[in-house]
Amino acid sequence: MASREIVATLPELLAMAREGGVLFRSQRDLDSASLVKGRKVYLWRQDWNSDRYKCLVQVVNDFNLDLDTSTLTPSQVSKKFSKDLLLLPNITRGMATIPQRLCKEKSHWHFLKYQRCRVPISWEFDIKSAYVSYLLSNPSPYYFPVVGYKPNDILRTRLTEAMKVIPKPFRLMLFGFWCSDCITGEKFNKDPKVQRFEKFAIYKVYSAPLYNACHLAMRDLYKDMRRISQTLGKGNIRSHTDSFLITPSVERKTLFKAFIPLVDRRIKLEQRGYGESVLYDINNGIVAGRMAMHPSVRVILDRINPPPIVEPVLSSSSVQQSDIDEFLQLFSYNNI
Repeated sequence: MASREIVATLPELLAMAREGGVLFRSQRDLDSASLVKGRKVYLWRQDWNSDRYKCLVQVVNDFNLDLDTSTLTPSQVSKKFSKDLLLLPNITRGMATIPQRLCKEKSHWHFLKYQRCRVPISWEFDIKSAYVSYLLSNPSPYYFPVVGYKPNDILRTRLTEAMKVIPKPFRLMLFGFWCSDCITGEKFNKDPKVQRFEKFAIYKVYSAPLYNACHLAMRDLYKDMRRISQTLGKGNIRSHTDSFLITPSVERKTLFKAFIPLVDRRIKLEQRGYGESVLYDINNGIVAGRMAMHPSVRVILDRINPPPIVEPVLSSSSVQQSDIDEFLQLFSYNNI
């Protein structure tokens, strides 16, 4: 096993990388990096006390994983958890064509829709553990080329029980690890005419059948998000990956009809918020009373170009809180 050592700053790590080795940087939030030189790994992280890192430490401690909690990475903990706790075999062959295409295009990762507006009343709903819930609601967590879904009840049970007890941030890290088919590395080109880091790809998966099933689950979630949003119509002013924001413009019968795909899969939907919504774009604003942006940014945007006020189109059958309460009873089953 390679030894691991912490490096204090990113410039220090980059200086070491210029002398040789393979550099790996976090592609999502750029808050961590590692350098591999032979059997030595050098690690830098912007904040070793961040919530994300504390989550990794919690998982290692709670499940007695044999890892050094001072030098953890998401892929390291995910691999160890998959191997030791879930007993997932390392199956590198058998990637199906459609999941590979989906992974390359990335178009199925997030369904996004919003209307720039201000509304006085709105409700926000979240699909609970959406990606994993869809994975487990499909015929099997294993999908093979030609054969398709192949039943594996033991793995399904292990996954279901594990998802009930691991922290939510680690669920996403674990799912991301299963979905990944490529690691991006960097090497420093010392040619005097170049003198820069050059990227290259290392293609590999931990479990090909699980990789296939994960991407198909994300695709199915995306399709249902789009279908539900279309059924809700103009009363759905925002949809983001696994959440919906609706206004009283939605009628009661439309609300019950729209979410049939989730009921059929026995996937849980929860109310996250209620109140005023002010949407500046897909990510910034107030969402059903929840602040989703820095207050100082909101002040600036309100001065420059405040969102227009949109009054809901009401009818005798427009949804009310009593309808919402009854509607949520459809999702009272106990799963993840």
